[in-house]
Amino acid sequence: MSFLKTKESGEAQVDFDRLPRHVAIIMDGNGRWAKRRGLPRTAGHAAGAENFRSIATYCQKIGLEYLTVYAFSTENWKRPLEEVSAIVGLLKKYLLESIEKMEKDKIKLHFFGDLEPLPQELKDMCRKTSEISERYEGMQVNVCFNYGGRDEIVRAARHFAADCAAGGRKPEELTEVPGIGEGILEGLIDYVTTGEEKR
Repeated sequence: MSFLKTKESGEAQVDFDRLPRHVAIIMDGNGRWAKRRGLPRTAGHAAGAENFRSIATYCQKIGLEYLTVYAFSTENWKRPLEEVSAIVGLLKKYLLESIEKMEKDKIKLHFFGDLEPLPQELKDMCRKTSEISERYEGMQVNVCFNYGGRDEIVRAARHFAADCAAGGRKPEELTEVPGIGEGILEGLIDYVTTGEEKR
């Protein structure tokens, strides 16, 4: 990774002279991590969530500006109901903790993706974290939930089409799909997964 350097001992450490503004983490490989240890996949998701918590705390400590986690993709709904329920349960758990502590810890929290399928209680909690985040400055954590590349393209294309229909844009003005990753990609340089895999 571009912001790591190797010490004389061979151990990797953060190169603070090349610290990026933005790092993204994909919550991927947690089920495989659990399976290799003879644990249920749900235990892997819980371990991945705790791993992300430790990473977020460290990133704030070293002065990272943005941290993005791809927590749940649109494809993840195809997983077994028990597994999906466990992931949604983890979201609720950490939302409750965040609402209580985020202002004190100076961590801003923003959600991206289609949150409509979530229970109303969780949607309200997601909105509340965004409202709290407006009160102060701090590291911004972006949580991508029910988020997918294809879905993002469709939503951005629909938005552009609506602009054209309203007379605000012309079809020939489209040179790239507008709005892709808006609010998420600023300063992005590297990404890792929580299941002990690097890409």
